[in-house]
Amino acid sequence: PGMGGSPHVKVDWALSDANISITYGRPYLNGRTVGESVEPLMDKVWRIGADEATTLMTDKDIMFGEAHIPAGEYTLWTMNMNDEFHLIINSETGQWGTAYDANHDVAHVAMDVSQLEPPAEQLVLSFDENTFGINWGQMAASVKIVIH
Repeated sequence: PGMGGSPHVKVDWALSDANISITYGRPYLNGRTVGESVEPLMDKVWRIGADEATTLMTDKDIMFGEAHIPAGEYTLWTMNMNDEFHLIINSETGQWGTAYDANHDVAHVAMDVSQLEPPAEQLVLSFDENTFGINWGQMAASVKIVIH
């Protein structure tokens, strides 16, 4: 468990000669509804998980949508903005998950959102050769990726 009690994982992917990892807290819904009683909530930044900020590490440059992200370590956040669900890549690392500082944002990328059936009771973050995805409750959010 993380310092706040949710289960934590570090997941590693080897994609197109890149080594990518995400470390995040994996909360459970426990009867709550995404967007109503649990994050992500409208117009609020979310750490994509629980407890400490979610961390992305990559040894190769990645494109998230049209945003070029150099190899390195970042924190990942989301926010519903202007009727779009955005992935936020931020260069500040090592902070608690509520200590978001927009001054360190590297990119904001609109994600495609669809309904997930059956709902994901526990948060899942994933990469494949073409996509980064978030499954949480009935929300499935994704953005295309390209590894350089």
